[in-house]
Amino acid sequence: RAFSRAGCLMRLRETASSTILTFKGRKKKGKYKVRDEIEREFFGGPAVQSALSLRGLEKTWRYDKRRDTHRFGGVLVEIDSLPVIRTVVEIEGKAEKEVTQAIGKLGLAGAKKFTGTYYDLAEIEFRKQGMPVRDLAWKTVSFKKTGKRKQKKMKK
Repeated sequence: RAFSRAGCLMRLRETASSTILTFKGRKKKGKYKVRDEIEREFFGGPAVQSALSLRGLEKTWRYDKRRDTHRFGGVLVEIDSLPVIRTVVEIEGKAEKEVTQAIGKLGLAGAKKFTGTYYDLAEIEFRKQGMPVRDLAWKTVSFKKTGKRKQKKMKK
């Protein structure tokens, strides 16, 4: 939890072909969420997880997502689909002006802006259901319904 207390985070992303370790620094002041990132790609996810565990780092939260990435002018538009959270659009660019222009051209100027993490979004959604935050996986998600929990399968 030391990373979290410092306003940073470490992410281990597993893809079909590799594992990407990302360190995300503190959020910088500005109109949008900006933070320094250092990434390193590895081949052999279990070995990376073991090495992190030996250094005293442990998984605190896991989530599944599907991402579609598109280039739009000088920015990347990434459309993420997650269980419970649903759809999130991220617009990444090198300059604030580029991002602002892309938001306008895409017709997203009136869209709700959120600068938190996926964990923060999950916390909001689970709180609505009166439940503690748990891992987000495509297989099943529990929903509270009239005081009883019901298993609901998520569509792939």
